[in-house]
Amino acid sequence: LPTETVPAVLVPTSLRRRGPLFIWAWIYDTRSSDVADLLREYGGAVIDVVSPDWYYLAEDLSVKPFENRGAEDPGFLELTRGVGVQIMPMVVSSKADRVLKLITNESAVKGFAERLVELAGRFKYVGFNIDFEVSLPAYRSEFARFVDLVAKRLHEAGLLLSVAVPAKRMEFQSAYLQTYDYELLGKTDVDYVMIMAYDYYEAAGPKPVAPLGWVEECVEYALRYIRPEKLVLGVPNYGKLWDRGGKLLR
Repeated sequence: LPTETVPAVLVPTSLRRRGPLFIWAWIYDTRSSDVADLLREYGGAVIDVVSPDWYYLAEDLSVKPFENRGAEDPGFLELTRGVGVQIMPMVVSSKADRVLKLITNESAVKGFAERLVELAGRFKYVGFNIDFEVSLPAYRSEFARFVDLVAKRLHEAGLLLSVAVPAKRMEFQSAYLQTYDYELLGKTDVDYVMIMAYDYYEAAGPKPVAPLGWVEECVEYALRYIRPEKLVLGVPNYGKLWDRGGKLLR
């Protein structure tokens, strides 16, 4: 992200010194010593914000921590603050039934937002990143309204909200992709829309994770509907291994 488009709460002095790039890192499990070493070396100097995969949407529509991923670990919280890194945890779900119940129930949405405000106050987060990966194309409007309502409540508390969405360069006949309406999301009060520009899906067999031409087209398509200062590009730092016969090994 260009520095001038980033809220001051997310921009440490080190970022202003080193130039225009703003780096936001996703971390699956914060218990690893490798993660701690990474933050000690690059926190503040390179990494500005981390989004640990710490929370999920429970069956009762509450927000609960992943106990097996280091959620809310005091040591990690102290480390990140010590190196000048802000925290915006993930709230994730791949359960379409739960997400549907949540986004179609305004009372549940309010409870969800209040829970985020409470967690942020307790652990000094600057906001949250919602990553609901489900197929609910008939409820795209409800999903966008959910994002808007949560963003508005978090803003009242001085917090930020981002939402992760799949990358796409056009509208495909895909229930998953159609759930995330760029035009509707672009009109919400969400602070950032994070384009997951990886796991390229338009070809079978051995292929790059994020071919450059496809990424560029996805960004251009997103910019039709989402203001550039709201757009965050998700960049992969992994690859996939295929055998000579075209079978995916890992």
